[in-house]
Amino acid sequence: MKQLCKIAGWLSCWSLCVQVLAGQTPRLATLNGYVRDASTGETLIGCSIVEMHTQKGTSSNEYGFFSLSLPPGQVELRLAYPGFSTRTYEFWLKADSSVNLLMETSTLEEVVITAEQKPKLGTLELSVGQLQALPALGGERDLLRSLQLLPGVQGGNEGTTGLYVRGGGADQNLMLLDDVPLYNVSHLFGFFSTFNADAIKHITLIKGGFPAQYGGRLSSVLDIRTKEGNLYKFSGKGSLGIVAANATLEGPLQKGKSSFIISARRTFLDLFTRPFTAVQRRNEGGGGSLGYFFYDLNAKANYIFSPNDRLILSVYAGKDRFQNRLEEVDEQANDRSEFEQAVSWANTALALRWNHLFSPRLFVNTTAIFGRYHLMQQHRTKYELLDPDEYRKDEFLNEYQSNIQDVGLKTAFEFYPDHRHLLRWGIQGVHHRFLPGIRTYRQQSNQQSFADSSQASTPIPAWEARAYLGHEWKIGAGLQLSSGLHASAFGVGDTQYVALEPRFILNWQLSPVLHFQAAYTRMRQYLHLLFNTGVGFPLELWVPPTDKVPPQTAWQLAGGLGWKQHTGWEVSLEGYYKNMQGLIEFKEGASFLIESNSWEEQVAPNGRGWSYGAELLIRKQSGRLNGWLGYTFSRTYRQFKELNAGKKFPFKYDRTHDVDLVLMYKCSPAIEMSAIWVYSTGNAFTMVEGFFPTLNYPPQPNQFIALNEPTIPPPTPGIIRPQPTEGLIYGSRNGARMPAYHRLDYSISFYKQKRTYKRSWIISIYNLYNRKNPYYIFFEYQNEPEGNSEPRGKFTQVSLFPIIPSVSYQIEF
Repeated sequence: MKQLCKIAGWLSCWSLCVQVLAGQTPRLATLNGYVRDASTGETLIGCSIVEMHTQKGTSSNEYGFFSLSLPPGQVELRLAYPGFSTRTYEFWLKADSSVNLLMETSTLEEVVITAEQKPKLGTLELSVGQLQALPALGGERDLLRSLQLLPGVQGGNEGTTGLYVRGGGADQNLMLLDDVPLYNVSHLFGFFSTFNADAIKHITLIKGGFPAQYGGRLSSVLDIRTKEGNLYKFSGKGSLGIVAANATLEGPLQKGKSSFIISARRTFLDLFTRPFTAVQRRNEGGGGSLGYFFYDLNAKANYIFSPNDRLILSVYAGKDRFQNRLEEVDEQANDRSEFEQAVSWANTALALRWNHLFSPRLFVNTTAIFGRYHLMQQHRTKYELLDPDEYRKDEFLNEYQSNIQDVGLKTAFEFYPDHRHLLRWGIQGVHHRFLPGIRTYRQQSNQQSFADSSQASTPIPAWEARAYLGHEWKIGAGLQLSSGLHASAFGVGDTQYVALEPRFILNWQLSPVLHFQAAYTRMRQYLHLLFNTGVGFPLELWVPPTDKVPPQTAWQLAGGLGWKQHTGWEVSLEGYYKNMQGLIEFKEGASFLIESNSWEEQVAPNGRGWSYGAELLIRKQSGRLNGWLGYTFSRTYRQFKELNAGKKFPFKYDRTHDVDLVLMYKCSPAIEMSAIWVYSTGNAFTMVEGFFPTLNYPPQPNQFIALNEPTIPPPTPGIIRPQPTEGLIYGSRNGARMPAYHRLDYSISFYKQKRTYKRSWIISIYNLYNRKNPYYIFFEYQNEPEGNSEPRGKFTQVSLFPIIPSVSYQIEF
């Protein structure tokens, strides 16, 4: 901690020296302010601003703020932003001035490319308009599933929303919702994400070339900014699909100065499943019901106190709950039994941000955050003997809970000495509270407890601190260097870790349409995630590093070429190599649901991982027909001393080839169509190669029976790992491949403007040609025909999603 404080103090002193030196430059007038949507007052992130006489330019930051130092005199500013008409402002600049620049949405397909809009290495942006236009599973447009269509980003199993970026795991993505990290971003057992598309304003995914201000994860940063609310008038939106209903309301609290937005989403599956299953089970002579629901609530309010001060409050709450209850009554035995299974998980996020302008060139944002993720799994059994003479009531409860809670404060500075330099520095502190697991066992009979125990892991407090300094320098002759240093420290108990993470990004403009970029980044991740790898409930356990299980570290080297024309065509080719250390995996047969004194005893620590690949993106962003073609070639491996006899093995989601084709066509202002075709190499899995017909261990070599003609070709003979409970012999870890995955989705939308509102019908078809893609593959015993009693086995493929049509209705006012 002392080392980090020294580093933070050095960064502050250095930044003050830069401000003094900046004051010695020739006299310039600073123009600053905010870029906003003229119709709603929403700030625009990443808007290009160029002064045409001097060709000096900048772009608006995450809060729509910009600062540009110019020589006094006539100024001609040109603004460009996707989906908005290019706008020019002309005025006379005499001294430091603050302005609000307004832009209007455009129905024309207009593309203007400036030096401030060149693609960034390893950074992908998906507009909300594109997200709304893509085909949806069950009528629910999902952010994470849409991001899986971009190069270098892969999903997990079919239909799920997990992100696996450049060979990293699902836990190695920093998911930020208005600056607050989220630890679980899935609904419906992973088939939908927690991000409500109606509440989102801006989406940025960084998979390489990380700026200095980001840290804490190895593979990617997903920075999501939600809408702030209409400053000028009340408006709303509502939609109804086959899975969920959405409603959004926004408007001014004080016109032009403050606004609010509330967006809510809830599935209504339980409204149908509960009464239907209750009637079905009553007809079968029993009782009970089955239900599942999830909901999201996004709320935000912002208040502009003065041109220099603004306060923003963001709130998110989401929850999933599954419940299955069975009742049986035996009239002959005169007894009644009841079984109940319940699983729930919930996220809470709160952020209070203060934007302050200390000077025309110094912008500061201070954020207080609170985040919490809670998981609960419960099994309850009740038995009741109804005989009045021998009445007895027994009850058994088995419950598991875990959670992680964060409270933090961070301050970020942005200093604009002149148009060639941009300095960013800041500091952050977070207090973590881990509760790795509470297991409750309770047994009662006639209201008297015979067993009542709670095996709880002691709450683990931990602290995390970060400081960073980043510098963007436009050197000249088309060269730009972004360099930075991210310092981090983590403490839990008597164990402390400190790390320095350098970042370098070089951009060389070879021509007005062609540029080269290269980047080196080093990342440190202190948190580990343990989770179930099979099909089922999302059982997850976040744990801190210890003296036995160190943090994860990674370094990545990337480079690429980008080509972008004013016609709207864009081509990028990137290559990367990533090396990871300190990975963990469960040991063979281990699970965090198994009783153990410590989770450390169940994991294989100090694992290695590496990934390399190439990514191609061809994108068209203008005209009636637009979209993109993405291709990824990659290889990803893992290696642990305790697994696979110490030999390297493919990562579960290692996919050599991945192709994504996305097309969007605007037939007319009233009709829009879109289609998606995806192809990828099948997932890796560990295949059974044979078994022993006896459970007397250790097995003898002459007892081994190889599987005859399995439905999937066996891998090269690998490591034999006998499983005594089944007598199965497995090949090398992840040594086999499932069949290739591919599918086609289609969507058509019909829009109509009514007198007071706009209505939309959206028809989507998921998996149009009904491809039976493998969700998972399992082994089962199979007897031979009569005359040969020797057992054999076979592999069975389970496919989850056939062709799924859906329809949703939406109104906007």
